[in-house]
Amino acid sequence: MSLSVIVTAAGYSRRMGGGNKLLIKLKDKPIIVWALEVFSRLDFVDSIIVTSNKDSLEVYSKLCAEYNLSKVEAVIEGGKERQDSIFEALKYLRFLDCQYVAVHDGARPLVDEELIDRLYARLLPIQETDVGGIIPGVEVKDTIKVIDDEGRVAETLQRASLRAVQTPQMFVYDVLWQAYVKAYEDHYVGTDDSMLVERLGKNI
Repeated sequence: MSLSVIVTAAGYSRRMGGGNKLLIKLKDKPIIVWALEVFSRLDFVDSIIVTSNKDSLEVYSKLCAEYNLSKVEAVIEGGKERQDSIFEALKYLRFLDCQYVAVHDGARPLVDEELIDRLYARLLPIQETDVGGIIPGVEVKDTIKVIDDEGRVAETLQRASLRAVQTPQMFVYDVLWQAYVKAYEDHYVGTDDSMLVERLGKNI
């Protein structure tokens, strides 16, 4: 069983005042290259699709050639929002023999092989179950409160049941495709991919 990976890199780093933070060098390599190299080393990763803003298409393609990232199948132009970009990548993957798909934020360069291995091992048995995806999360250390429209505390959540979710997130391709199609039909925008899958009634 093989895995295709979508690496999101289409943003314009507006919170950093513009430019492209993924091209900032971490030690001796651009941030995006670190993540791409990790996935490229894994035997079960079959292909990588990079989503890019229009201005970075050529520079990403040159970086893939410079660092011999041969598993990068394509650098494609993304959409206005992250969700639009991933949908464009999913459309591209429909032309490949893709059974499983992972989505990773290019701005997370320190993802390690051990985490990806553990996620992938948990992913394989879910094909015939009601589980739609596998995601990584870390325990929340802050106290999280729900507030009402006037800023008053409505509820204090129990930290033991909370997780801050990260990437990569892994899914059966057909499940994630269905989740995206439904989201667009319903004009729904989520903040991560697992939210869209949850709307199908699948467990994460």
